[in-house]
Amino acid sequence: CHLHTHGIIHRDLKPENILITDSGEVKVIDFGIAQLLTEKPNPDEPPKQRIIGTPIYMSPEQRDNPDTVSYPSDIYSLGIVAYELVTGKLSHGQIHLNVLPEGLQNILHKALQPNPENRYQDIVDFITDISAYLNSTSLQKEKKPGDALSELAENMQRANLSLTPLAAPEWPSLEISLIHHKGSNASNLYCDFVTLADNKYGIILAECKTKGPEGMIVTSILKGMTRVLSRLSDQPEELITTLNDMVIQDASMPTFSLSYLILNPEENQIQILSCDFNNLWIIPEKTKVPEKTSQSNSALGVDPEAEFHEEIKEWHPQDLIFLNSLISNDEIQQEIFSEEFKESSELSLQKQTENLLRKIKSSEPKLSSKHSFSLIGILRKD
Repeated sequence: CHLHTHGIIHRDLKPENILITDSGEVKVIDFGIAQLLTEKPNPDEPPKQRIIGTPIYMSPEQRDNPDTVSYPSDIYSLGIVAYELVTGKLSHGQIHLNVLPEGLQNILHKALQPNPENRYQDIVDFITDISAYLNSTSLQKEKKPGDALSELAENMQRANLSLTPLAAPEWPSLEISLIHHKGSNASNLYCDFVTLADNKYGIILAECKTKGPEGMIVTSILKGMTRVLSRLSDQPEELITTLNDMVIQDASMPTFSLSYLILNPEENQIQILSCDFNNLWIIPEKTKVPEKTSQSNSALGVDPEAEFHEEIKEWHPQDLIFLNSLISNDEIQQEIFSEEFKESSELSLQKQTENLLRKIKSSEPKLSSKHSFSLIGILRKD
């Protein structure tokens, strides 16, 4: 609308040229072939045969003569974009309006007329019709039966992605590697990184005992609880005791395995409290011999009278820590860790973590491809 108000035809509207900012604003880019409507061709120059635009999104008249198109050509391109937004798929030039709700069929049928004279002549009319339909009750009534399932699947996928970060944080003096294996089942695994007071850092790794979509939903609830509590207390025993009470008091919550690791470089120590997990390995720089923490805290949500105890370990520069959610044989893991750091001490932490995960998976045939798991490596550089 802004462009057309100023007499400019874009002539290459497509998804790649339409950006959405973090605040939700729309930005149109790439004006390399935009044309002023008032611009006149030079009669002294012979006409040139050329293709201007992107064929899939290009109006018929733009294919024939790109120098003489008007506003309805941009509206045609936006009709294709709208169709793809609604279907959630690229059209590749194949338009099937019958898959859309009836009200949108009518609007896009007019926007995509081959003859520009039968199309919307003003972008404001196109915007008005789309906005009126989206804000009417007709949209909900005309949704296809599969739409609700598709919407649910998309929401589940977004929730799944929110439970585990895409990348490790950048904390001073620390190098962190992060690998998530996403199983084919809905993930019930939660991983989080928290910056605490007094130059401390927290890592949370939890897994719900309930599988499937229900497990993913309650794991999302646990994430909210843990995030709030981690900002109120950096004492693992206090945090886990409170979290256990909250899980037990909520009848809808199942039980959880959870590890809470606090890194404290200034004090040369780590604090680890694991509930039904025994999954933290330390590889000291001096010995290169993997050491595993040993804890017997019960799972969260089992016993309202449970007492939780943390373990404090020395932690020096160049010491390695690996935290994982794998339920694996301790002897096999120790052997794998020992071999890996004899063979590949010069490799990057990320590469070492990838090698470890591959070796653990190959040595443990019971690890299902349907199951999600995480492996986190932490190197204290100084």
